[in-house]
Amino acid sequence: MDSDAKLVPMTQQPYLKVTEVAAELEISPDGVYKLIKRGKLPALRVSERGIRVPRVALDAYRRRLRGVHQLPIVSPARPDSHARFVAETGLHPLEWTQRWKTSKLEDTAENMRFTLRALALLLDERSDAAA
Repeated sequence: MDSDAKLVPMTQQPYLKVTEVAAELEISPDGVYKLIKRGKLPALRVSERGIRVPRVALDAYRRRLRGVHQLPIVSPARPDSHARFVAETGLHPLEWTQRWKTSKLEDTAENMRFTLRALALLLDERSDAAA
């Protein structure tokens, strides 16, 4: 490499390798491939083995993640919360979380809210049983 060549800082690169995206998101490269496969992170195939993620797509993904964290979580303290959860999903919270753990649920914001509610309900059940 020519010693006079200028290197573009990583923050200014318009396209990132999967390993670079993984480092920035603090996940494994396999996790990045899953995000790409599920359509959560747009990417470009530049060769048979090369994939690049546009910087703007990564930034947009991060903004969506921050937005999910700002959504209100329904408190399971109400007595009808468990029955309402079953009525809305058709599943007991334990069944819902098992499906979530085995990736049998579609990766959507709504399903993530249901997952958080299911986990909160299960935690509430545990604390009631321990009391």
